[in-house]
Amino acid sequence: MLIAGEVDALLTAQVPAPFVKCAPQVRRLFADPRAAEADHFRRTGIFPIMQVLVVREEFYQRHPWVAQSLFKALLESKNYCIETIYKNDAIHSVLPWTAQHADDIRRLMGDDFWPYGVDANRHTLETFLRYSFEQGLTQKHSNIEDLFPKETLDTFRV
Repeated sequence: MLIAGEVDALLTAQVPAPFVKCAPQVRRLFADPRAAEADHFRRTGIFPIMQVLVVREEFYQRHPWVAQSLFKALLESKNYCIETIYKNDAIHSVLPWTAQHADDIRRLMGDDFWPYGVDANRHTLETFLRYSFEQGLTQKHSNIEDLFPKETLDTFRV
């Protein structure tokens, strides 16, 4: 549909096959998306959140510990992935210059360039909620505390 011109644009997490195959009819909205995203981050301090984990309310009500346990497990996994970028015992990514690329990202975004948790993402979440209301996607301006379980608002270490 993209190649035929039946769809003007597509927003997706997965890169469309025609783009991967270099079809001339399909291109990115921004010629240099990395530069556009880096500029946006410099101006706003926001890098879009990529994932949000959802737990069924009835499951959470029966097992309220699950929110904090999942957060801790995913945080540990993220930290492990970031640490492997700098391991020199083997190549941990098929991308050339991965460590140098990570250095560039850290210079721009700081050491925690994939912040996890509500508090670490407060500015981004508040902006998202404000935009959602201003653009008519929601009927009321929500508060972060209304959207997340208390256990995810309070991060602690044991």
